[in-house]
Amino acid sequence: MADGALHRLLAGLTPPAGLIDAAGTPAELAEAAELLGQGPTDWAVAMSRRSFELVLAAMPGGRPPTFAAELLRAIETSALDLLRTLYGDSAPPRPPSPSRLTADQVTLVHQLVRLRVPFERIVRGLRIVQQHWTEVLVGAIERHRPARERTPLLREIMRVVPAFFDDSVDGVVAEYLAERQRLMARSLSSRRDMVLSIIAGGHPAEEAARRTLGIGLAQHHLAFVVWSQDDLDSSPDRHGELERAALRGADALRCPAPLTVPGDDGEVWSWASQPQPFPEDYLGPLSVFAGGRVRIAVGVPGHGPAGFRRSHLAAQDAYRVARSAVPARPVTGYRDVSLVALLSADAERAGWFVAEELGALAAADPGTAELRATLLCYLDVGRSFVAAAAALHVHRNTVVYRLRRVERLTGRPISDCTVETHAALTLAGRLGPAVLVPLRS
Repeated sequence: MADGALHRLLAGLTPPAGLIDAAGTPAELAEAAELLGQGPTDWAVAMSRRSFELVLAAMPGGRPPTFAAELLRAIETSALDLLRTLYGDSAPPRPPSPSRLTADQVTLVHQLVRLRVPFERIVRGLRIVQQHWTEVLVGAIERHRPARERTPLLREIMRVVPAFFDDSVDGVVAEYLAERQRLMARSLSSRRDMVLSIIAGGHPAEEAARRTLGIGLAQHHLAFVVWSQDDLDSSPDRHGELERAALRGADALRCPAPLTVPGDDGEVWSWASQPQPFPEDYLGPLSVFAGGRVRIAVGVPGHGPAGFRRSHLAAQDAYRVARSAVPARPVTGYRDVSLVALLSADAERAGWFVAEELGALAAADPGTAELRATLLCYLDVGRSFVAAAAALHVHRNTVVYRLRRVERLTGRPISDCTVETHAALTLAGRLGPAVLVPLRS
């Protein structure tokens, strides 16, 4: 009984008095009228106009949005589609999309994404339309159908209409998220392309940089490279975790949200930017990273596009040193490793330099490492046994004993140590096995 009663209900629908302009094309309306009849088609067009007005009334701003025409067309298409569903005929073929929406609905969703309309507001609009159509169909049953048909018709309406709109909501949300992901990917690609151009020496216009990067280049910049000491390849939120760490770093420096882009090997490149110069102790606030698995390499402050580039290149050098250092430190500032970064730009040549300069003192074993550390400390404190002992927390005689062992090992007095010796010891102390001579088994 329900199918026949439903067909009679739909066939008896007629539009209110007055001509209502349709949003669909004549061909689309003629196709709908061929199945539904002219009266029900015109009625759907009129009810769509009313649904459209209800949605507009619920929008903030008090004036029609820029997408009003597309919204009306999408509502009208949906209304005719609902009548087809109620009539028992499947809707027209839909274009391929993650959500199987009609072309009009896909167009509207894409426009709403570009306008950054929250999808919660879109879903609310769909529910307003659902409530309106439920009310008008229930009203038509109560006014135009005999009592014996009302209960089965109401059951059918309450079964089909919510399911239809639930499917629409699912489709809209899926299409919205897919389109937002596509836009984010394009935006991220554009951002990274501009960053790479600046790093290569380019100078984009200030306004173009602000639109693409979200920051003004005519500021003071401090670059970070952020990565994790742990292997996060299996983490679905690896990039997000590193971005949040960059945000914590900028916040510790009292800077606005930083610019971030993906690096080349899973790390994150980031820039904290502000109108005023960074303080001399800019590394101090970044102690927030001590104790966690996140590691951060920090460049040097710079101003303008050239400073943006210089700070990043310095951060990259600090990152390279930090990744090779033993043990790895939570925060590595370029100013603390600038000599090592310069000397180790070519890793193979750095290893040759250490081996040739230190000789037997370049062996990769704990005993020789202790001797290297003692000699380096002795040179750092101005060749003072007493100062070296205090710095190493050992007795003066221990320092003397170790340095005598160095002389026997190298075959030359420690008084002959040169700047090159000091540099080789510094490289070995920072990079360890990366530049030392492995022990033979």
